[in-house]
Amino acid sequence: MAIRLLALDMDGTVLQNDAVTVSQANLAAIRAAIGLGVAVTYCTGRMRHRLPQALLAGAPEIQYAVTSNGAVVSDLCSGKLLYSDTFSPKAAGDLAAALSRFPIPVDVYCDGYNYCEQRAADYIRTLPIAPSRIQEAMRGRKLVSDLPRFLYETSLPIEKINLYSVPETCRAQVRALLEATEGIRITSSFAGNLEINTATATKAHGLAHLGAILGISPQQTMAIGDSQNDLEMLQYAGLPVAMGNSSQEVLNQVREVTGTNQEDGVAQAIERFILRPAREAVY
Repeated sequence: MAIRLLALDMDGTVLQNDAVTVSQANLAAIRAAIGLGVAVTYCTGRMRHRLPQALLAGAPEIQYAVTSNGAVVSDLCSGKLLYSDTFSPKAAGDLAAALSRFPIPVDVYCDGYNYCEQRAADYIRTLPIAPSRIQEAMRGRKLVSDLPRFLYETSLPIEKINLYSVPETCRAQVRALLEATEGIRITSSFAGNLEINTATATKAHGLAHLGAILGISPQQTMAIGDSQNDLEMLQYAGLPVAMGNSSQEVLNQVREVTGTNQEDGVAQAIERFILRPAREAVY
């Protein structure tokens, strides 16, 4: 069955290790798939206003975005919200208040932006990661003086709570707190990171809602990812593809594996499963 919907994770998948660069090979393959009539969607833990600038400029034909781990589905061309699964102000405020006793940066994704206190922004600037990654982590941030109070009082949709980097010294205590909290789901996209959504917000649910809107079945859907927060999306898709740099948890569950994010793995997968079959069907 021909692929009609392509879901792409961003970090560790389409993006190279600097978290900002998209190869020309990946861009060309994505645009070629769109040219064949395939609907392409971002399917990412990022919020809307931190979608990669290189992709927005290099492949403006990408119409849809499943963001904040599936909490929000948007039409990027019209700006229309297609689906959301967000926290109540009280639930998010209570969780932020409980987390405030730990020396960790707490970010909250609201209405496509990242809200945090100054201490969280300062902490991220000290992390031993590439300057490009720090710059990307700071993009789209809005500072508030008291994060729990902001959440209790806001009328904005609260998409996700993100713990960018939890030190090993308190990681077990933080996870224990989260696992004792009802109504949430915990995932991770890289070592030390914890991402918190409502219990029902997943990339798979967001992708399923988009597929229903477009009239595209799971069997006609291809998904490419690399991390724990991609697992449900990969399980939903009729054609799941793991990156060569995927976590072992992903590699254990996905049969088809492409190259790494540094080897244009996305372009390789699109060529193998979309472009080449389309060419062969002509003959």
